[in-house]
Amino acid sequence: SEGVGSFGSDIKVYETQAGNTTVISLGKNGAISGSGDLTAKGNITFGVSEEKTANFNIRDARTFIVNTKASVVTGTLPGVTAHANIGLTYTIKDIEGSGSTNNVVVAASGSQRIDGASQAKIQTNFGAVTVTAFSSSGDGYGWGIVSTT
Repeated sequence: SEGVGSFGSDIKVYETQAGNTTVISLGKNGAISGSGDLTAKGNITFGVSEEKTANFNIRDARTFIVNTKASVVTGTLPGVTAHANIGLTYTIKDIEGSGSTNNVVVAASGSQRIDGASQAKIQTNFGAVTVTAFSSSGDGYGWGIVSTT
């Protein structure tokens, strides 16, 4: 078969033969990073979580589907710790239509805030909230709500 293989180490593409500027890195843990624009032909799929029915950490997917039919469920955002985190965006969705009875709670990490509050709630049936990591001169790192339904 064709392609590039690597066992146990990262794959890096450098800007020059000197190897002092990485432009693309494919990590052995599955992480992909680059220093330029991403152009894709075809579909790009961002991860969707399995259905959450108990409290969970918001990680490793971009969209989280939550079933609160039995009880309130809280998803906790990761801490925004570096400029590289800015722009990270998550959508959390009430998938069963129970949000008005049992809210979906989106909690900030530690002392960080979501638009000035420690949490955001989905309080409507089939509602959703999308949050994005920001940094401001007054509040430092945190999260902002960019859309709700």
